[in-house]
Amino acid sequence: MKNDDLEELDVRDEEKISQREEWTATFKAMSTTAVVLGATLLILSVLHPNLILRNNTPTGGDMGAHVWGPAYLRDVLLPHWRLTGWSMDWYSGLPAYRFYMVVPALAIVVLDLVMPYGIAFKLIVVAGLVAFPVCVYIMARVAKLLYPLPELMVIGA
Repeated sequence: MKNDDLEELDVRDEEKISQREEWTATFKAMSTTAVVLGATLLILSVLHPNLILRNNTPTGGDMGAHVWGPAYLRDVLLPHWRLTGWSMDWYSGLPAYRFYMVVPALAIVVLDLVMPYGIAFKLIVVAGLVAFPVCVYIMARVAKLLYPLPELMVIGA
């Protein structure tokens, strides 16, 4: 065999390796997308998307009590330029937004400007659940976990 023949074989081997690496990268990207999108759609389907945009009072668990908070923020606290306060609505009073985060309630109040309160409330509640698979994947990537561990974490979560 001549040197030219060996060089030609090396070039063909490099092309095969390059094609294999390209196929592997494509497979990883497609499988990652399928896992994250599939988990997100599964969570969304369990949450009854047909009911999310219906204008009614969100209930279930202690949700019936939590609809009070953003409305109290909108009607009582924000007009006085406050994010926390004292409410006499339950028992002998309670500190409003001392122990619960005010940011989701503010997001509900902002959405309430353009849509009914019940829909705004449900969209904010559902947003965290629907975003969970993406957040798990990002967390695994930030932790520098290698393929397929981020995808497996999404499936596990």
